[in-house]
Amino acid sequence: MTTTTMASPLTAEIASILIEDGTADAIVRQRRKEIRARQALARGMLGDHVAPGGHDGSYHLWLLLPEPWRAEEFVAQARSRGVAVNSAEIFAVGRGPAPHAVRACLGATEDRVALERGLEILAELLSSHPPPSLSGV
Repeated sequence: MTTTTMASPLTAEIASILIEDGTADAIVRQRRKEIRARQALARGMLGDHVAPGGHDGSYHLWLLLPEPWRAEEFVAQARSRGVAVNSAEIFAVGRGPAPHAVRACLGATEDRVALERGLEILAELLSSHPPPSLSGV
């Protein structure tokens, strides 16, 4: 009896009201409009680094990393500047090599101003080279 097998009556009632009065549809329309605007902003700022084939209604996009970047190095540098992206490796199936790419979430920031700051950092990294590695010393 520690789990539930149905929505609580109060939650179901609130959902029903939001659906019936059109509020749910309005929220969905607004969210779709916002993510399309965020996609356009990201594609405009990151240009050719955005992998082809993405959808303008997606909350994520893939960035193709230029030479000599490797995904794990790019992820570490982005995180050190306050931007979280994920390496393609965590999405790879099997043991084959993953592409040198990262996945960026466009919906995690509260507003487009914060998103733009993060995209500026990614654009700077994409136009630079990774720092020299000390691993060979």
